[in-house]
Amino acid sequence: MPLITSKPVVKSIIEKGLEKYETGLEINFIAYLHKNLLQQKVRFPLLEYGGKLLSAQIPVKEQAQIIDAIVQLNEIGSYVLAGIMLQLQLEKGIN
Repeated sequence: MPLITSKPVVKSIIEKGLEKYETGLEINFIAYLHKNLLQQKVRFPLLEYGGKLLSAQIPVKEQAQIIDAIVQLNEIGSYVLAGIMLQLQLEKGIN
């Protein structure tokens, strides 16, 4: 299991995943994140950074569906990404 240790690597993975998301293939986006980020050894602060990137790029109305799909992957990192995305929604006052 490779170790991911830098923000540029996480940012690159998120950006490539978002390209798949923007083509309308949510399942490919989730599968890409699962394989390339969540199944790797990534420290929590880097996963938090990834959650912030996702939250900034995915429209708010679509985030709940994405968060549900990420949590269903049942990886420890899934909960970190989902938690940060939910926290940012609360900070913005979005229900």
